[in-house]
Formats: sequence, structure tokens, C-alpha cells
Amino acid sequence: IHTISYTYSDPVGCENYTEGTIYVDSCLSIDDQYKNLKVLVFPNPNDGSFTLTLNMEDNEVINITIFNSLNEKVFEEKGITSFTRYSKEINLRKYARGIYYLHILGKKTSMIKKIIIQ
Repeated sequence: IHTISYTYSDPVGCENYTEGTIYVDSCLSIDDQYKNLKVLVFPNPNDGSFTLTLNMEDNEVINITIFNSLNEKVFEEKGITSFTRYSKEINLRKYARGIYYLHILGKKTSMIKKIIIQ
């Protein structure tokens, strides 16, 4: 639970403020279903080491790429095919803390998920 304060002053010198309380719930993973592809990234947020699991129902060839917030490629794996389950331990500990983007691309699939490294 966090208290957020906001203060405003306009060019004429009038000022005002407000406060509000927000509750931040920790997210331990991303678990999404997209058409015939289930994606699980855990833990998320993480320390740069996490597991990526894909469950694919269609016989589709996909590529996995992870980009940093500057759109620089930090991980790539191409030509993944499977009717069942793909699982990979990914280590990005050598990279800076921040937000990274997991991009899964195939002929029928295009998905982007956020990964947070703390």
C-alpha cells in the first residue's frame, strides 16, 4: 500500500494538491492464452534468470526474441516447432535491470509480453 501525493502549480502561481492510496499486488508470473499458444514466464519480475514455457496446439514454427527497452536484441531462438510443450531456462543476468519485451512470432502468431528484471 502506497500513498501518492501530487502537487500542481500553474504559471499564475495558483497551487493545489491531492493524495491517494494505491495497492500494488505483486505479480509472480505472466500466464496468458493466445489462440492456440499458452505462454508462461516465471518468475516475473525476476533477477534476470527465468523460465519460459510454451504450450502450442498447432504445428507452427515460431521464433522467440527478447529485446531491451532500447530495442536491442538480447536473446533469440529460431525455428521452434512442437505440438506440446517447450520449456527453456533463460539467463539475462549480464544485462541491466529494467523492462524487456518477449516477442513470439510465427505465421499465425504474433505476441509481445513484458518481462521485468529487478
